[in-house]
Amino acid sequence: MVAERLDVSVRTLRRRLTEENTSFQEILDEVRFGLATEYLVETHLPLQELSILLGYSDPGNFTHSFKRWSGRAPRDFRLERQSTFNSSSRT
Repeated sequence: MVAERLDVSVRTLRRRLTEENTSFQEILDEVRFGLATEYLVETHLPLQELSILLGYSDPGNFTHSFKRWSGRAPRDFRLERQSTFNSSSRT
């Protein structure tokens, strides 16, 4: 779908990404991680809804990916960020 939107073949898109030392999956992971951290900090959406917004069919897959990206579970990340925010807003 991305190649089609860029009006190139899938093979050309792969080749160009390889030339840039990246892959579609790496870019997708970066975007998902960025959005996930933003959603976890800025919203109170349940993890199940976040996983759907990020394109995961199962919340467990999202949790696994988030742990791989950050070293923490999304729930722990959210709690840490909220406690940091609450501490800094009191001072």
